[in-house]
Amino acid sequence: MITAKYLILFFLFGVVLLIRIEKAYQLTLLLMIFTRLSFADIGGDSILVCHVFTLLLLFRIFFGEKCFMKICIPKQLIIFTAYMGISVFLALFHGDTYVINVDNQYAPVKFSVQQFTQYAYLLHAVIFMAMTSDLLVKGRMKTDDVWKALDLSYVLVIALGFLQLIMPIETFDFYFRDSMIGGASQTINGFHRIDSTFGEPSMLMLFLSPLFCRYLYGFLSGRTTAKNLMLVIAGGWWQCKTAVQAMCWEY
Repeated sequence: MITAKYLILFFLFGVVLLIRIEKAYQLTLLLMIFTRLSFADIGGDSILVCHVFTLLLLFRIFFGEKCFMKICIPKQLIIFTAYMGISVFLALFHGDTYVINVDNQYAPVKFSVQQFTQYAYLLHAVIFMAMTSDLLVKGRMKTDDVWKALDLSYVLVIALGFLQLIMPIETFDFYFRDSMIGGASQTINGFHRIDSTFGEPSMLMLFLSPLFCRYLYGFLSGRTTAKNLMLVIAGGWWQCKTAVQAMCWEY
């Protein structure tokens, strides 16, 4: 059944393939904040929208632009990524090793599909870094284009976080966090843990913190624009709120 969600996604597919390459990159980067929005569910796992659009942009760079990417990332990172790929299979040889699992219980190391999905996240990030460096090095995109997309992503993540505060949690999850990865939003003493479009609050802060520091530095350096001030206040509020949430969850 084709729903409104898929009509929007297919429209965005066409947009990414047809608009100028720097705009296609910005749109793809913006969609990467939706880390729990599913494109398709297969078995007990989900193919995420952000992964699909990254592959679509990669396809365009390779074939639509009629030139091959230059891997302009450190060799050490490439070696590390290759080593992580090999380590996926190490669980086959360490079945007698016990670790603390996500349920905070000791359990033997198991070889499962989760090893591949976790590695896929790393591979996805490295591929996106390669595409970014390729577009920048060849002059088809400027650094400002990247920052504009990150600025908009920052604002959108905060706005959706506020929306999560007031919207019924089931409705919010249905529209923005419908994947089978990560589960539904969590609650503390009846209050929802705010994670916006991410899997958990820690991932939300991992995204917001570096950008918050950039805007705070700009503010303290005298570049006191209305945008900087607004982003510092909004980002600072979320930093404090998430820290309080974490303490409530722990104690």
